[in-house]
Amino acid sequence: MIQILHGNCSVRRMLRIAGVNASDEAFRQARRRLPLDVLGYLATGVNAAARAACDQAARWRGHRVLSIDGTGLSMPDTAELRDAYGLPGNTTPGCAFPVMHALWLMDMATGLIRDFVTAPCNTHGMKHACDLTGLLEPGDVVVGDRAFGTFRFLSDLSLQGFHGICGVHQKAIVGFTPHRKSSR
Repeated sequence: MIQILHGNCSVRRMLRIAGVNASDEAFRQARRRLPLDVLGYLATGVNAAARAACDQAARWRGHRVLSIDGTGLSMPDTAELRDAYGLPGNTTPGCAFPVMHALWLMDMATGLIRDFVTAPCNTHGMKHACDLTGLLEPGDVVVGDRAFGTFRFLSDLSLQGFHGICGVHQKAIVGFTPHRKSSR
């Protein structure tokens, strides 16, 4: 966490900031021994502290505004990570690194990642989008790109008392004119 908070500084600088007397290699070996759950544990603790500090002034017209988005994260090439997250499509084992798909819900006022889920690399964000609604409050506004602009996701949000603003797929025809052609 120190390394991230100080602008992704070098291992040597991070050890100096932390006041730890260890070699770069000792630090790397210790980091490799950390279980995968450590990131989730740290994120939960930071999240709780930041949530407590967030006040009404950080809201838009009384609503919290949260962004939902996902990305792929390249990881070290280990058997454990390959088994857990897989390799990108059309790659030969030994010629690519494992990639984790991460989907998160970010508070737009603070930049805080409120919650996240991880999945194998070829997982679409919609598969786990509804899993992230557990920390939402009634009236929250969720903003997403066109990957989340589905009727199912928006109706799930609405049924739970949330609002959704998402892009629409480029081939979708959206209109409320009587007898207008639809995209389906």
